Amino acid sequence: GMLLKSRIVGVVLATVAAIGRVPGCGAAAGQVTFPPHLTGTTSAVTALLERVLPGSSSHFSLSIVSGCPGVPNGTACFTLADGADGTTVVTGTSASELTGGIGVYFREYCHITVGWVRGGGSNVFTPSPWPKVGPAGLTRSRAGPYSHVTQVCTHSYTLVWHNWAQWEQFIDWMALAGHNSIVAPT
Repeated sequence: GMLLKSRIVGVVLATVAAIGRVPGCGAAAGQVTFPPHLTGTTSAVTALLERVLPGSSSHFSLSIVSGCPGVPNGTACFTLADGADGTTVVTGTSASELTGGIGVYFREYCHITVGWVRGGGSNVFTPSPWPKVGPAGLTRSRAGPYSHVTQVCTHSYTLVWHNWAQWEQFIDWMALAGHNSIVAPT
């Protein structure tokens, strides 16, 4: 009942924060400032990859960087490139940007769909071979500091009934879709 709901909300907020989904306050348009403890980690992104597509994390070289080439300082961004060893290199200014970049790679290069169950579901498979990004690579940045998902009623009408497995799947979907802000009233 209520205890489970409180625990799930607490775990969701902690997990969202751990992968860098909660931007700092006061960011200018197009900029997201993450306090160091909210930048997230590459290990959190690796864990997401293993949940969504087991065995896939070895294909990615992940790193959190202070900025991306050609993008104004302080702007949240990611880059995709081909690694010399056949991996896909993903860099981003936070774990949130890394997962958003992986989501772009999955959708636009691999034609993998990691969907919300109520929105049509997923089409997840291991590509063989993994698609190349190409010599130019790809760099993307946020046009605004936040990409919100849900609204007040979603939490109380839908998400309140989720068990942990459903919450984890929803959080992974949000991360891969590039969302960095969730309405989660408690």
